[in-house]
Amino acid sequence: MPVGAPLPNPKRAANVAFVNRVRLAGPMRRRTLAALALGVAALVFRLWGLGRESLWVDEAASWAVARQSVAAIFAQPEQTPPLYNLLLHFWMQVAGASEAALRFPSALFGSAAVAMLYLVARRFVTAPYATLGAVLAILNFHFIRSSQNARTYALFMLLALLSIHALLRVLEGSRRARVGYAIATALLLYSHVYGLFLFAGQVTYAFALRNKHGAGARLLWLQGIALIPFLAWVPILISRASAVTDGFWIRWDQVLAGANLGGGSWPADLGLVAGVVVGLFVLPRVARHPKVVGAVPRPRLLIGTWVLLPFAIPVVLSVILGPIVSPTYTIAAWPGILLLTMAGLQSYRRRTATILAILLLTAACFAATDALTSRQNQDWRATFETLDREATPGDLVLFTPGYCGDSSERLQCPYDYYGTRKDLRFVPFLDGYRQVGTSDLDALNQTLAGESSVWLVESDGGDPEGHIASRLGTTFVLESRLEPHRLRLTHWVAAS
Repeated sequence: MPVGAPLPNPKRAANVAFVNRVRLAGPMRRRTLAALALGVAALVFRLWGLGRESLWVDEAASWAVARQSVAAIFAQPEQTPPLYNLLLHFWMQVAGASEAALRFPSALFGSAAVAMLYLVARRFVTAPYATLGAVLAILNFHFIRSSQNARTYALFMLLALLSIHALLRVLEGSRRARVGYAIATALLLYSHVYGLFLFAGQVTYAFALRNKHGAGARLLWLQGIALIPFLAWVPILISRASAVTDGFWIRWDQVLAGANLGGGSWPADLGLVAGVVVGLFVLPRVARHPKVVGAVPRPRLLIGTWVLLPFAIPVVLSVILGPIVSPTYTIAAWPGILLLTMAGLQSYRRRTATILAILLLTAACFAATDALTSRQNQDWRATFETLDREATPGDLVLFTPGYCGDSSERLQCPYDYYGTRKDLRFVPFLDGYRQVGTSDLDALNQTLAGESSVWLVESDGGDPEGHIASRLGTTFVLESRLEPHRLRLTHWVAAS
């Protein structure tokens, strides 16, 4: 300290620090309130008609797994890590197992994800564009459907955003955020297998920062800590990889056709097309203008790995192991796409940005209306109500494809949820996800030998050429036919 310089005044320094905290507290409080308001708005949309539709096959699987013991949940035969089913297990003990009760946690997770998206976006773009991105997330067809689905996808998306938000806080120098980042990332890995691909993107980003920013090295250490709990599940993951090579539900024809990318209806497809059109305008702006995505170190690398790796790595693994690419599995990367879109819009003049925003919002409104009013799930409720009411003891019930009525595990058969009859014989044909072909007719004849009354439940194209119905038509008479949504139930009686 120079001779004659005034001594520092500790009281004055403390006052300055207090004033700085107060100045920061106001904007942070406004951000938090805005995020909460957007989350509440999202919850209203996600609670609309929550129990209206029947559980579909995968939701029935979640219910079947979650009602077991904690130890059994870890050993369950699904390919998904156990975090969601564990949470659902404890939730069911409190709220029961109605359709709405099973889906309510996902509605909460999806709504919280919208709030977190706003908080993440505010570190890259200004408040109006962060709000626009959150509103688009509220109205997004797939975000709504995943939040009304008793599966892990809404939780997966929320944990991805929590992990990214904590990562940004670590870069800002927050010590408390280090613990939050390690916990959120560890939970992310336990929420879905595709969490590994998001984690790989964050490791890539941290590795790129290791020489220029001290936070990069800290992130690598925290990522190592977050990975340790997941190592306990790695042997189970490796054993489950055989499910892909032995025959998985995804087929190459579905992948090449872009199955379910838009949602299967014209309003959802309109939202997808609008997003692609706007993306062609805005993404080049992000590439050309280095300052359009905020002051985060190397922001385009962070968002780019967040968006690209959950698509690129599964494609490579699909070539090696078998098709595992599904748009639903990549849902945790979609907020990154929204963020890139908002950053690109922000780089335009207000008039152009307003026109593009109106286009996106209009398409999103159509998609949201479709998500909230149209029927998407297979109507297993009506199917099993008919079987319970009309089937006679000893009737044979054939399921195709076989995974819908797997009598060995019974985890993906909605009968355990909806059915009450225990005097019927359920037979999957064929096992797993195989489609029926001419080579399977001998096995079918053996299954039908001696039967006088057969119910055939057809779902998801297990018999696209109609081999089972043709065979039944040779010795049986069609007694009744019912077509619940995305299902077909036919009753065949032996010809006299």
